[in-house]
Amino acid sequence: MKKQLFCTQWKISNQPGKSMVEAMMTTKETGRQITLPYDAMIHEAVTPDTKNAGQTGYYPGGMYYYTKDFTAPEEWRNCLVQLEFEGSYGRTLVYLNGDFIGEQVYGYTNFFVDLNDSLKYGEENHLEVAVNNETEKNSRWYSGSGLYRDVRLYVGEAIHIPATGVRISTPEVTENEAVADVRISLGNRGFRKAKVHVETVILDDQGRAVASRVTPVTLFALGQDEAEQRIIIHKPKLWDVDNPHCYRCQIRLLEGERVWDEAEETFGIRTLSLNPSTGLSINGKTVKLRGACIHHDHGIMGAAALPDAEARKIGKLKEAGFNCIRMAHHPAGRTLLEVCDRFGMLVMDELSDAWTHTKNSNDFANDFNTCWEETVEAMVAKDYNHPSVILYGMGNEIQEAGTAKGARMGRRIHRKIKSLDDTRYTTNAVNGILAAGDRFPEIIGAAMAQLGMPVPDMTGPAQEVQGQEAQQEVQHQEAQRQEVQQEAQRQEVQGQEAQRQKVQRQEAQRQEVQRQEVQHQEKQRQETGGSDALNSMMGVMVGPLADAIAVSPILTELTEEFMETMDVAGYNYLTGRHAMEHERYPNRVILGTETFPGDIANLWRTVEENAHVIGDMTWTGYDYLGEAGIGIFHYDGGMNFQSMFPERAAYIGDLDLLGNRRPISYYRQIIYGLRKEPYIAVERLNRHGMNVGRTPWMWKDNMASWTWPGYEGKPAVIQVLSDAEEVELFLNGISKGRKPAGRANDWMAQFEIAYEPGTLEAVAVRNGIECERYRLCSADSGVRLSVEADRTSMSANGRDLCYLMIGTVDQNGTPNLWEEREISVRVEGPGSLAGFGSAQPSCERSYFDTSCKTYDGYVMAVIRAGLTEGTTRVTISSGGMEPVVAEIEER
Repeated sequence: MKKQLFCTQWKISNQPGKSMVEAMMTTKETGRQITLPYDAMIHEAVTPDTKNAGQTGYYPGGMYYYTKDFTAPEEWRNCLVQLEFEGSYGRTLVYLNGDFIGEQVYGYTNFFVDLNDSLKYGEENHLEVAVNNETEKNSRWYSGSGLYRDVRLYVGEAIHIPATGVRISTPEVTENEAVADVRISLGNRGFRKAKVHVETVILDDQGRAVASRVTPVTLFALGQDEAEQRIIIHKPKLWDVDNPHCYRCQIRLLEGERVWDEAEETFGIRTLSLNPSTGLSINGKTVKLRGACIHHDHGIMGAAALPDAEARKIGKLKEAGFNCIRMAHHPAGRTLLEVCDRFGMLVMDELSDAWTHTKNSNDFANDFNTCWEETVEAMVAKDYNHPSVILYGMGNEIQEAGTAKGARMGRRIHRKIKSLDDTRYTTNAVNGILAAGDRFPEIIGAAMAQLGMPVPDMTGPAQEVQGQEAQQEVQHQEAQRQEVQQEAQRQEVQGQEAQRQKVQRQEAQRQEVQRQEVQHQEKQRQETGGSDALNSMMGVMVGPLADAIAVSPILTELTEEFMETMDVAGYNYLTGRHAMEHERYPNRVILGTETFPGDIANLWRTVEENAHVIGDMTWTGYDYLGEAGIGIFHYDGGMNFQSMFPERAAYIGDLDLLGNRRPISYYRQIIYGLRKEPYIAVERLNRHGMNVGRTPWMWKDNMASWTWPGYEGKPAVIQVLSDAEEVELFLNGISKGRKPAGRANDWMAQFEIAYEPGTLEAVAVRNGIECERYRLCSADSGVRLSVEADRTSMSANGRDLCYLMIGTVDQNGTPNLWEEREISVRVEGPGSLAGFGSAQPSCERSYFDTSCKTYDGYVMAVIRAGLTEGTTRVTISSGGMEPVVAEIEER
C-alpha cells in the first residue's frame, strides 16, 4: 500500500468538564492548529493536585480532541484506505464523519483503522480522535498524552501489499554471500483473479542494485496469499554496532505493464547466536551489551516522537559508550527503531510493565488479559525488519513471577512471540522483591541471619517488617563500623591506601542506604502503589545484604519455573545471582536487565568475568520526566520517594535532561575500556559537609567545574577517574599527590584539597610514565553568552528540530557553570519554540515560557520547523550581556 505522513493540518482542543458530545460539537471552532506528533501533556500546567503526583512529574492528564479535515479523491473509491496511529496515549476513540471506526486502549502500540465505510469520496471528510487520559495513576512515569507519535495514511488498490506485509530475515550469512528471505503478503479485493509478478530489488547503502528476483503469483478473487523469495546477495555488508550497514528492499506488484502496488523496507544483514559458553554473538563475534534503560520522553520537549529528537538521544547515548537500549517499559516507536538501525544501537523492546496485577490502579493490567495477544502481534510486526532489535522483553518486574500461573503466562507469551518471530530472543526483567511476594520477609530474615545481623520480627505486614529490618540494621551498624575502622587502620599500616578507601566507600554507601530505609519506614507502610512504594523498598538491594537476598534458596525455588520461560534470564538488581547461576543452571544465559548506576565497577567485572552474562542495563542512560526525585540530592531535609512538588525529573541519567553528560557517564566509559583520557569530577563545594538524603540510584553530586567563587580555601573533594594504575593531581602546576587508580581501585582516586582558582589538571601515570591529561580551568568573572546550534538549516516540513545549547563563558571561552543567569529567547519566523528549559529537576515553570534560569551553566531551546519556507530568527538575551541571534533557514 502506498503510504504517506498524515500529520499536518490537525487541530487540538482540551475542554475539561464538557461531555464528549459537547466537546466534539465545539472543537472545530475552538481548536488550535498543530502538526503531529504532538504531546498534549507537556502543555499542561504542573499542579500538586494531580493524583499522578511525582510519577508523571506533577503533569496531569486530560481529555483531548484531535480533528482533521481532508478531501478523499474519487480515485480512492475502489481502494483500501487505512490510517495507522503509531501511538496514542490514553483511551482512544476514532470517528470519521461522525461514525465510530476504531479504538485503542494501550498507549504504546500502533493500530490501524479502515476508513472506507465512512469516507465521502470527492468531498471533505471530518476525522475526530478523542483521547482520554483523565484516568490518573495509569503510569509510573511521564507518559505524555494524545497523538505523540506519527499518523500515516495507507491507500491500496484492489491488488496490494498490506501495510505490514513485508518481512525480511537473513538466515544464512557468510563472508561471500547472504540469503535474504523476503516474505510478501498479497491481497486481492477484486472479483477476478489476477496473475501478477512480484518484482523485488535490493539496493545497498549507496543506492546500487545488488540483487533481484521476480516471482509469478496468481491471486484469486477476494483472496490473500504470500510470496516467499530467497535472494542471494554477494559480498554482503554486515550490520553490527560499529558498522550499521542497511539495505533497502523495493517491491512492485506488476500485471503486465500495470503497477498495482509498491512497497519498500529497510533491513540489515546480520546473524544472532546465544549460548552460555560464548554469550551473545552478532555475526559470529561475541558482544557484551553496554546497556541503558530509557523512557520515551525527550525532557523539555515531552514525549513527541520526532525523528531529530530520537536521533539526538540515540546519538548521544552512542557517544557515551552505550551499544544497547532497553525500551522501558513498553514497545518502542517505529521512528526510534529506524534511528537505532541507522546508528548501530541494539534494542531490547518490551511488551509491558504489568500483566494481570496492577502497579497503579488504572494501568494496563486492567486490559492486559483481553488484548495481550494483539499487543504482541503489533510489537513483533513493527520490529521484524529492524536489525537493531535483538531481544523481546516480555514484561518488567512482573508480580506473578513467583507463581505457577505466572510461569504459564510466561510460556504463552514466549510461544506467541516465537510463532511470529523465531529469529530473536526473549527475556523478562525479574525483580526479587516482587517475585517473592509475601515470602520476602522470610527471605530477608534468612539473609540477615546469614550475615550476622539481628533478625526482625517476621509476623507483621511485609512493609512494616522491612522498616524493622532497617532499624535493626542501623543498630547493627556500630559494631560493623568498628570492624571497618580496624580493617582500614590495618590496611593503612600496611600502606594499602586504595583498599582503605574502597572499604570506607562501601561502608559509607551501606550506612546511607540503611539510613534512608529508616527515614522511609512510615512512608512505606502508608504507600498504596506506583513507583514510590517499590522504589522505597529497593533500598535493601545493595551491598552484601542484596547479594545474600539474590542467592536465597527460597527465591531460587520461587522463580525457577518462571526463569525457564525465556531465552535469556533477566534480573533487576539481582547481580549476586549472576555468577552462581552457571553452576546450578549451566544452560542459562543471564542479562542484568536493570541495575544501579553507581555500581558499574562491580557490575562490569561480573559481565567481563562470566561468559554466560551477556551485559548490563543501567537505570538509566538518559534523564527523564516523572518518577520524580529518585536521584535528587536533598540538602534541605527533603526525602526521596515522597512526591515533593514541584519535583519533575528523576535526575538519575548518565545524561541530564538536556543531553549533557554527567561525570558518571565518563566513569562508565572508562570502565567499559572506551576512554583513556582521565576525567575530573568535583563534588559541589557549596554542599561540602552537609547531610544529604540518598537512594541506591544516586552516585555522587559532582560536576566537571573548577569555578567556585567565594569558596577560596574551603575543602574540595575531587574524584579523578582513570584506567591508569596511578593518577597525579596538579593545581596551578603544583602536585597535590599521586594516588592509585585503575581497575584495582574501582577506576577512581579521590583527593581532598583546598580550593584555589586556576587550573586543575589530572595526569594518568602508566608504568611510571606520565601519559594522558585532563584539565579544568576556573572561569573569570566577566561573562558573555555562548550559543551552540546543532544546525543552521531545516526542511520546512513541520518536523525538523534545531537544538540551541545556551550558556555563559568568560573572555577565554571557559564555561561558567557557577553563574546563574536568567536567559530569554524570542522566536520569529516560520519555526516555533518546541521547548525551552534547563536540567533543573525541580521547577514549576512551563517549558514554553520564554525565560529561564541556567542550571549548572546551561539552558536549551528547541526550535521546530514550520510548514513554510523562510528564516527563523532566535534572539537570546540576558541582562548586562550582548544578545546573540541564531538564524535557521527553512527550505
